[in-house]
This record gives sequence, structure tokens and C-alpha cells, in this order.
Amino acid sequence: MLRRTALALALAASAVGCSSTPVTTTPQGQPPAVATGAPVGAAPLDMSPVPAPKSLLLVFRSTSPKKTLAAIERLIPMPIRLEALLLDATKGASAMLDMEESFDLALALDPATDDIDDPKFFVAFGVPLSKDFKPLLDLLEKEGEDVEQLSPEHWRLRGKGADGLTCEILAPEGKRARLVCGDGTSAYRELGPWLARTLPAEPKPAQDLWLRADFAPVRNVILPKLRSEMDKGLGDLRKEMTQAGVNEPELLDAPSTFAKEVALALEEIDHLDATFAIDPNKVELSGSMELSFRGKESWLTKVMTDGAATPAQPPEAFWRLPKDSDSALFGRTADPALFLGIRRVGKKGLSVGLDFLQREANGLLKDADKQAFIGLFDSIPSFKGTWASASGTIAPLAGGFPAGGKPDSFTPQQAIVEAKNRARSILGWSVINAEGDPAQMISFLSKGVDAYGRVIRIAKEEADQKLKTAPPSLKDIYRKQRAELDTIPPKVKLVQNAPGYPKGSAVLELDIGFSSEDVWTWVHPDQSWDSRKPHPKGKATRGSVPIRVVVVPEEAGRFVWGYGADPDILKSRILGSLKGAKTEGTLAARTDLGRLKRPMQGGGFLSYGRTFESLAKVDENDSDMQELLAILGKLPHKGNAPVFLYGGGKTGSSPSLSAEIVFEKPWVEDLSVLVKEIAMGQKRSSAARP
Repeated sequence: MLRRTALALALAASAVGCSSTPVTTTPQGQPPAVATGAPVGAAPLDMSPVPAPKSLLLVFRSTSPKKTLAAIERLIPMPIRLEALLLDATKGASAMLDMEESFDLALALDPATDDIDDPKFFVAFGVPLSKDFKPLLDLLEKEGEDVEQLSPEHWRLRGKGADGLTCEILAPEGKRARLVCGDGTSAYRELGPWLARTLPAEPKPAQDLWLRADFAPVRNVILPKLRSEMDKGLGDLRKEMTQAGVNEPELLDAPSTFAKEVALALEEIDHLDATFAIDPNKVELSGSMELSFRGKESWLTKVMTDGAATPAQPPEAFWRLPKDSDSALFGRTADPALFLGIRRVGKKGLSVGLDFLQREANGLLKDADKQAFIGLFDSIPSFKGTWASASGTIAPLAGGFPAGGKPDSFTPQQAIVEAKNRARSILGWSVINAEGDPAQMISFLSKGVDAYGRVIRIAKEEADQKLKTAPPSLKDIYRKQRAELDTIPPKVKLVQNAPGYPKGSAVLELDIGFSSEDVWTWVHPDQSWDSRKPHPKGKATRGSVPIRVVVVPEEAGRFVWGYGADPDILKSRILGSLKGAKTEGTLAARTDLGRLKRPMQGGGFLSYGRTFESLAKVDENDSDMQELLAILGKLPHKGNAPVFLYGGGKTGSSPSLSAEIVFEKPWVEDLSVLVKEIAMGQKRSSAARP
């Protein structure tokens, strides 16, 4: 955020050096006074508003840098004032800028762009000057820049070289003087007048930072070229599909349908508004965005906005999620009917692909196998209505390599535990409460187990064929590969009405077996090939990672399902999320989620501390992750405070999709310490340099 706030200042400072390379579509030369259209002489500047350029793609405004920097300093005490840093970075130029007024940056798409892979852009900015900005002119001249006064209210700045920023200073009587620059003559012609005469007169946003991205230039310039390129490729693709034996009309039309949907989706996107605000009184940071559409005919627009509904309190299922969740979210799914076409085409495509494999598989792929794989695809469950999900981390198992231990003492049994712990760190646990029929989910898992068994059977039969026909010199290699198919593939089993779960539940048991030799290099504390001792001969130890997927019926029309790398922990989290479970172990018992008790269309919270700690255990030799872990340990809240998310949107013929993110006081306090740690680290690095 600070980098964005200082962006306009940095650009203004670059006017001192004028070293940017412009993007132009007209011959370079001495630019006219295009920002005002005023003739040379003493005539008053014409500052009447002009329309925004049709090429305008993005506008960024820092409402009041002085206020923003003061708010940052209130929230994050620093050893030196930010304005002093800016003064030094700009060689004193920031003293001649009015930091209380809006700093503006604009980006436009060059209408002459003819290659969508290499679009051309115009960049320009406008910054307000203090009442006495004349020392800035002296500073620029001292730096060797050309400063030409065109009238009492108008100056033109020229860089040292032929390339560089094109700038003018406009100081009309009774108005704030502004420095307006473009990245070359063409950029200045396109954006300068609007930045100088129109945008400063518009109401300033209430937030510290404001951004708008308008997609009209994309529709007008990029989309026609994209459609043209897609049309050229679609005919060739259809011909290749026909030559490959595809004759199903819907499959042949699929690429064209997809291309039309992409183009229509781009056609419907209107604009994106984003803001960022700092509230030193509440000690919090917040950001928001809203993506607006011009229509709702494309499939993608329908999917993104179909879940929009009247704002309401989070559902009861959300508050029943586990108390120790690192993240918890809720929302509403799009209408499953929107996906019927995709499922139908996907099924046909899978059928064609399986027919091809059957012809090439030397009789290994049977008709029954094909039907089983198609049935698996057909059984993918559909979700509808509201959902709530949570995830969390799992503590490591005891018995791994001890902290500070000597790498030479690493044992096969420790390798097994370390591998298990890394898998636990990656997968953790997740619980989802959804609307729908649990029988569909259980049927999908059952057919998945059957399909997996068929894949293993086919692989073994293929290995048997290779072994049977292999020359004597390769027999041992193929024999070993065949033997591995009996030990390496995970063991999969579906347990109906699993013990300890409510009636009608099912548990998919996936056990991934491995030996200490398999993971020795991956988990060994000494990652050096030269010094690491090899695995002890004849002392391999076996272990397994137990991954579970559980489906539990709940109240009518709902079910709870989840997955994790610890069966007992996953079981406790799922049972504790069911209706009627004790509230002590649920989100309802937490006292730090009060701001989620408000109407919204979707939302929840995220916290990252424990997640980063867990991921850092995946590779304890990753210096960057270990450094992050060390910093987390110094933060007062260890990065575990919730970051709040709110979702919303509008329905109708011109829908929108919105989101808001809020960092409360604990996060700001962590951020304050983090900034100090980074500053101290940079200071130590500077002191260590010769």
C-alpha cells in the first residue's frame, strides 16, 4: 500500500531525471500545450473540463498522501517520518508538492494496438504543487533540465535526451497548480488534458486509495482482434478433430461454443472499482472491490453472479464449524442446471477418449471398464444452496528428528515419522457442510474406488504382458516393476456405515504406503549429497499416511463431509460440526468473530499463522520459510488473528460481484512489529556490507 501511495511521488521525482522510455504512435517532437490548448502568451489558461479519453483503461487516486502517511505512522510507529524519507528520495522535490491533495495516475490502451500479445499503453500522472513551487523549477534547471515558460501560468519541461517524460506545469489563477506528465508525447496528448482539467475537479474518494479499471478499451480494441484470431484457429481445430475420428456434433462445436462464451464474457464486463482505507481510530485496515457487468447472458457471468441473494446472517451450519479452524467461509452455490451442458459435453468427450484408448490398449481396456469410468464421471455430485467450510492444521507426531540433533544420527524410523508429518502439514483437515443428497456423494466415492481398482488391474496386466515378452536382458527390470505394483499403489477401501459415525455414513480409507528408503533423501536433515549418509543397508522401515474422506448425513437435505491426514482428528471435527453437538468446540464459542454477525451474501475469515508454521515443517531446510517462521514467532499475535471477508453483489440485468477484506487491531499490531523487524533486518544487512 505504501508503495502505491508513493508511486505518483516516485514518478514526479523521475521528472528530475526524465529517463523513462515513451510509447508513442505519433512522431516524437516538441509537444504543444495539449493539456490546456492555450496559445503562447499571457492569455488565461482554459481549464474547462474535457471528456475522459475513450482509451482510458485505469485510474488510480491517492486521495490525500499526507493524511494517509500520518495514519500509517499512527498505526505503525517508525523511527523516521515517512515524509522525510520521501523528501530524501525525491531530492527535495516533495517539499514543493501539496501532499494534502489528490495524486492521480492514469493508464490508457493505445488504440493503434494491433497485436493482442503485445498491447501498447499510455501512462500519465498528475500531482498537485504547493503555492510556492518556483523552487521546483530551479531544482530542475540545476539538474540540467529544460524549463520553458510559455505564459505566466504555464511551463513546459523537457528531459535531457530525446526520450523521456513529457511534462507541463499549469498554475491557473485561483486554482491549485499541478505537474502533469506523460510517458512520451502521445501519452501526454491522450491523457494530459483530462488529468489537468477534469479529474482534479471531480469529488475526491472518501478512502485513502481508489482505483477504477474500465474494460471499454478492451471491448473496443482487443476483443475484435481476439475474435478474429479465434475464428482463424477454430476452423483448423475442427478439421483436426474430424481427422482424429471425432464425429459427434456437440464435441465438434465445443471449441466454437467456448470461444463465443469467452468473447461474450469479455463483452459483458463493465468496470472494476477498488478501494483501500486506513482507520487509525479503529486501528484497522480495509479494502473493497466491486466488479460490475453490463449484461447477464454469458455463462461465466451467470455462474459468478447466480449465487447473489438477499444479504443474511451466516447460516447456523457456519457457527457449528470447529472452533480451532484456521479459516472458515460460507456462501451460496450457483444453480447446478448451469453445469448440465458442461457435464454432457464432458461425458461425450470422455467416451470418445476411452474408445481411442481401447483401440490402442491391446485388449486391456474392457467395455465394462469404459462404462465404469463413464459412470464415475456421471456420478460427480451436484451441490446447491448454502454451504459452509472450514480447514485447520494438524500437530506433528512425536518421534521425528529432534531439534538440534546431529544429522549423522538420523534413523529410518525417524524418516518414517518425518514423512508422515510433512504429509500432515500439507493436507491438514477440512470440513464442509453442504446442501444436497449424501447418497450421491457416497455413490461417487464408491464408483471412484471401483475405477481405481480397474486402473490398478489394467496396470498389472500390462506389466505381465511386458514381462512375458521381454528379452532376457530386461526380465529383471520388468519383474521389479511388476512387483512394485503390489506394494507401491495406495490401498483404497470404502467403509459403509463406518463405526463411530451416524447411520448412513461412509469413510473412504486411502493408505499411502512407503519405506524409509523411499523418503530418505526427501526428509533427511542433511540435504547435502556430499555429506549425507546413505540409508542403512537392510534396515528399511515401512509406514503409511492414512488419508480419509468422510461423508455423514445430517438434517434433511444437508450433509457434512471432509478429508484429512489424521483419522481421529478428522472424526472429532466432523462429529463436532453436526447439529446437536456441544457448542464449546464450535465457532459459536469464539469471542473474536463478532463482526461476522451481520447480514452478508457470503464471507468468513482467514488466519495464516498456524498455516505458515505448518508449511514451514514441509521443508525445514528452506531458509526463506524458516526466516518467515522466526518472524512469526516475534509477532504479538503470531499471525493467527482472523482476517475478515465479506461477499456481496447485485442481481438484475446489470449484476455485480463485490468483496471486502478487513484487518482488525491484532493484525495491525502484528504488522507494526513485522515492519520493524524488516527495517532492522535491512539495517543489519547494510551494516554488514563492506
